Amino acid sequence: MPSSNDIPIPGAPLSSLTRKRKPVPRHLPGHIAGRYRVLSLLGRGGTGVVVEAYDLLEDRLVALKLLKRECARNSKTLGRFLQEARAMGRLDHPGVVKVFDHGVDKSGLHFLVMEIVKGLSLSEHLQACGRLSPRQVARLGAEICEVMQVAHSMKIVHRDLKPSNLLLPDGWFEEQVHVRVVDFGTAKIATNTASFSMRKLTGQGELVGTPQYMSPEQAAGRTITGRSDLYSLGCILYETLSGHLPFDGPNHFSIIVGHLE
Repeated sequence: MPSSNDIPIPGAPLSSLTRKRKPVPRHLPGHIAGRYRVLSLLGRGGTGVVVEAYDLLEDRLVALKLLKRECARNSKTLGRFLQEARAMGRLDHPGVVKVFDHGVDKSGLHFLVMEIVKGLSLSEHLQACGRLSPRQVARLGAEICEVMQVAHSMKIVHRDLKPSNLLLPDGWFEEQVHVRVVDFGTAKIATNTASFSMRKLTGQGELVGTPQYMSPEQAAGRTITGRSDLYSLGCILYETLSGHLPFDGPNHFSIIVGHLE
């Protein structure tokens, strides 16, 4: 049984240093593009993994997002991966993880090289420690709005803001660093500066986003703007302050109906 000292205090910081290094999946090569030596697994998703790696050329630690080879054969999935590189590469803000490089190595493995950020996602922190204090929620909202203001001014709409896409770096609770917005793989980017016509990498009628944080116009499949991101942010702040979602249900349909009605 854990002692009382091991029980997280709601709103208190949970350091990423408590994490154990995860072994790298055996199917991954030890080196990527002859330059990046893979060290440990940071996370995994449906289309790929994120690993910690050492950049032999620049003598630094980096995070590598690697797209599964079978997913790279899907044009939409590959398009979203490349779009994430473009979107994050265009955004120069302390609230966005820096992108250093992207490409494909000789084995056909697509990779995205990013600044490595030691910390936990907001989702991980909420699960371990519970809701944030009102002061922390206000600061979180202000910092995310800063990032979204820059993104929207560049005609970039994130479309999938949620706690798992927000990183709280070590030191955030001491107000030393900025929250980081990540995963622009489903973002919409203007095709030119004169128009807000967006390049669409989804099929007709296909919903993009996460139902729990989806704006009504997004849930209805209508054209969305930066206001949709602000709605998603409102859902996030509601959850971090109250400890529960504004709309929830047994399935995605019931959650979407909540947002719509």
